Amino acid sequence: MAINNDEILSWDAVIEDEGSASSWRPLEPGDYDFTVMGTRRTEINGKPVLEVELDIDGVTVTERLFWTTKAEWKISAFALSIGVKKHGEPLKPDFNDWVTRKGRCKVINEEFKGRDGSDMKSNRVSRYYDREVSPAAPAASAAPKFSL
Repeated sequence: MAINNDEILSWDAVIEDEGSASSWRPLEPGDYDFTVMGTRRTEINGKPVLEVELDIDGVTVTERLFWTTKAEWKISAFALSIGVKKHGEPLKPDFNDWVTRKGRCKVINEEFKGRDGSDMKSNRVSRYYDREVSPAAPAASAAPKFSL
């Protein structure tokens, strides 16, 4: 399944979208479950990039995984999070298999200046949690157990 956020409009197209249907809102910083909605191979400044569209709490977050040796650690962290990689084993990616997989991540807000000079925020994944040692979601955590 490929990401398709930007379709070409014909010059005769009827223009309707005013931005109200956007699935973007700032998320509170913290740990979230996510679902992989799609992947797309592209390039940025001549470097291969895998764009991964994530659904995080109903918000679409696009992550860019640079396909370089310098960023291989992040590819591994993502693959461990969604359960397609095991520790100590090499990974030969099957991107179609990544779609609909679930994982857990830490989301932060990044602040920046918009083109018009206004203060803006973006949701960014700062960390992917390893599926085998991932912290439990707050709703799933149980009360502490004590033994005597």
